[in-house]
Amino acid sequence: MRQPSILSRLGAAVLAAAAIIGLGGFAPPDVRGRPLAGTQRSPLRSRGTLTSFVRSGPAARGTARQTPASTQETSKAIDALLAKSAEAQVRGEFAEMQQAAERALDLSRASGDPLRTARALLAIATSKFYQSKIVDAVPLLREGLPLAVAAGDRKLEARYYNGLGLNLRELGEHEEAVDYLRRGLELQRAEGDRLEQSRVLRNIAVLYWMLGDTERAGLNARQAHALAVQAGDVMFQKLTLETVAIQQLAADDPDASVETLNRALGLPPTPQAPLIDMEVLGNLAAAELARGRYDAAVATATRSLDVPQSSGYPFGRAVMYGIVGQSWYRLGRMDEALRWLMKARESWRTLGEAVHPTRALETELWIARVLRRQGEKRAALDIDLALLDGMDRALASTNVNDVSRATAATTAADLYTETIGLLLEQGRIEDGFDASERYHARSFLSTLAESRSGAARALTAGQRTREAALASRASGVQKQLWDPALPAPARASLTRDLAAIDDEFDALRREIRRSNPKYASVRYPALATAAELIAAQPRGSVLLSFVLGDEQSFAWAITGRGITAATLPARSALESQVGAYRRMIARRPSISGRAARRASIERAGRALYHTLIAPLAPAFAGATRAVIIPDGALHLLPFEALVPEGTGTRHRWWVEQVAISEAPSASALKTIDEARRVRPTLQLLAVGAPVYPESGTQGSASRETHMADSGLQLVALPFSRVELEGIASLYPARARRLYAGGAATEDAVKQAAPGGYRYVHFATHAYVNDVRPSRSGIVLDMNRKAKEDGVLQAGEVMALELNADLVTLSACSTGLGKVLRGEGILGLVQAFLYAGSRSVTASLWNVNDAATATLMREFYSGLRRELPRDAALRGAKLRLARSADPRLNDPYYWAPFVLVGSSK
Repeated sequence: MRQPSILSRLGAAVLAAAAIIGLGGFAPPDVRGRPLAGTQRSPLRSRGTLTSFVRSGPAARGTARQTPASTQETSKAIDALLAKSAEAQVRGEFAEMQQAAERALDLSRASGDPLRTARALLAIATSKFYQSKIVDAVPLLREGLPLAVAAGDRKLEARYYNGLGLNLRELGEHEEAVDYLRRGLELQRAEGDRLEQSRVLRNIAVLYWMLGDTERAGLNARQAHALAVQAGDVMFQKLTLETVAIQQLAADDPDASVETLNRALGLPPTPQAPLIDMEVLGNLAAAELARGRYDAAVATATRSLDVPQSSGYPFGRAVMYGIVGQSWYRLGRMDEALRWLMKARESWRTLGEAVHPTRALETELWIARVLRRQGEKRAALDIDLALLDGMDRALASTNVNDVSRATAATTAADLYTETIGLLLEQGRIEDGFDASERYHARSFLSTLAESRSGAARALTAGQRTREAALASRASGVQKQLWDPALPAPARASLTRDLAAIDDEFDALRREIRRSNPKYASVRYPALATAAELIAAQPRGSVLLSFVLGDEQSFAWAITGRGITAATLPARSALESQVGAYRRMIARRPSISGRAARRASIERAGRALYHTLIAPLAPAFAGATRAVIIPDGALHLLPFEALVPEGTGTRHRWWVEQVAISEAPSASALKTIDEARRVRPTLQLLAVGAPVYPESGTQGSASRETHMADSGLQLVALPFSRVELEGIASLYPARARRLYAGGAATEDAVKQAAPGGYRYVHFATHAYVNDVRPSRSGIVLDMNRKAKEDGVLQAGEVMALELNADLVTLSACSTGLGKVLRGEGILGLVQAFLYAGSRSVTASLWNVNDAATATLMREFYSGLRRELPRDAALRGAKLRLARSADPRLNDPYYWAPFVLVGSSK
């Protein structure tokens, strides 16, 4: 087994959601004692397995042959012990549960009864799970699963899959866990058992919650609760409501979480009520902590600890100690906080390092926070650095899907920011920057290396067939979802179908990862260090990197002369300032009030420059180029539209001083720059101006695509054809290819061998899905008779095998997506970089159709003159910014496009 993952939710509010979620994961043991002859034969059943079991059991080592009567008596005794074990589980007496099941196991083995042996092994594993002896539970489950399969007991087999998934989840083996849980769910659905489906769906929901995939977590939690209601099981209604509440808390809605948990507490009591109420109360304490009601959190957690049965549930008690400690920290009582956190630490150490590793790390982080507040900064830093080393080892084990990998990399954002703060306080500027590179785009860097190795595309014939079939199903469902007239019930059903297809895609990708030897040979790039970057920095170039933290933020400027650092305001303050500026600049200007608008924009732009850039101003002396590594809300900021201090009317905007590009991280930029490649022989692939027959002929001033619950709503873009033809005219006919109007289809793009072009340009609508980034896409011709659905989605983009210097996404908000701390924006830009493009130009808001056509013509004119890409984009923006035409010179028109990636 691999080293357990130690990824955790280390943010304060998110951490509060990491309360208790263990009870109800296992069903009570099946004690029906059905004879083997009466069970349904599994297609996986092997006669050899049964024979092997009987020969190797204790009976084969000299136990006297049993008569039918004695066999029947033994079977009754085993069933009675298993029933006793199940009753102990219901009461929360897990040590007694284990003892009864172990006696049943001895009798089952002695009598050569594989089915009852499998049931006993499952009961023992269940008891060990609830006693947090998870490392001991997994071998028992692996031993019992083949017996359940061979016996043909499908429900027992499904419970084994659920048990393995549940235990592996807690050990951080997320890939294997989700596969087992999905297999268990398939069997339970085939059996039609609603309660067991609810149980497995709840376990899947918790797994996705642990990975930060709140959309899938919520979907599975709600389905689990609906099935529990249908099954009429009050206990599981309570447990699934608790799971829904945890998803609400993870989605930053603690008020809704508290309401849902109180609903759960208000359900009728059940025999298991005390222990389950302890768990629900524990999560209620976590929700109160997230609401900032720290006294209530302490009181509620104490109520949870006072439940008598809690003494038999050490995991739950350890979590409660941590929540009480966090609450005292928030109340400023550091001595009391440290006392409770030390109790939590001791509990986790007693349970073992491999058990619930994420919870143990959360405790360590909070201890470091207390020590820092008490002035013990060196001790706090030692803890944080040790946690970072563990985090680096953990990232490789989170490959359930691309979103989960990226989200997992962001869950320790507070750990990174607190470590950086301690390093900078000690004057360790370079070490602080190196820690920031461990924080920035780690998942992106890993996926980039895998994508460019070709490992993901090296499929067997069978895998390729399955992938094509899944893609076809997804296109069919998606095509129906694009219909604005689709009734709400049908839309909800199709959305569930699409989520199920996504799950199958993820399972196929995990299978490919396990079976493809190319993944083992992928060379993951080393992280860039400050010393290396200083030595490699070109004259006149500045690398500017940001990290936003809850208490303070940080910035570094690296030039060939050295490195400087600055401490900036907290993340919330910067988000507020950037958000206000974005709303101002991204609002389309009206004819009246232009002077007042310009003055407001300049004041806000100057204030942001003063906050973000001025603290590092000496590094920009003589600079002509800036490469920016943003974080959080700064990904949404048009840096070129900032207003330097002391500038006059001639040089109003920062773009008039420097050419600006952005990068996910310095390490990612280094990887892109150093990639070996053959320069494409063709120059331009231009696609866009598709026909939308249902939209009529009326044009639109904006390339915005509307889609909420009503499907895509599209209008024609008359200037997009002008843009395409203007750009195409810059290149010889033999070196370009243009797909416009009805020819601008998804299939045409995929068949055009886009890897042969230096520049790939899209001028059309875009659809941005910030919940499921892989569904974001470029909207092309929507011919309903076509094989494809008409939207080139991010997941499909990654398979294009590009070799371009630049991909331009000349559409609305193509630079947006799911914003993750440290990782950046998941969406179309990252997808095109994964696919092989060295850089991507995308927009931060809904662009104007006519102004964009003008800007793009200027941009490509600069590229045709072999200007660096950042310089070419700067020249195009300056042409508009310095225009006398008010329809062009407002930053609304020229500032939305950003260049991400390499400028070389």
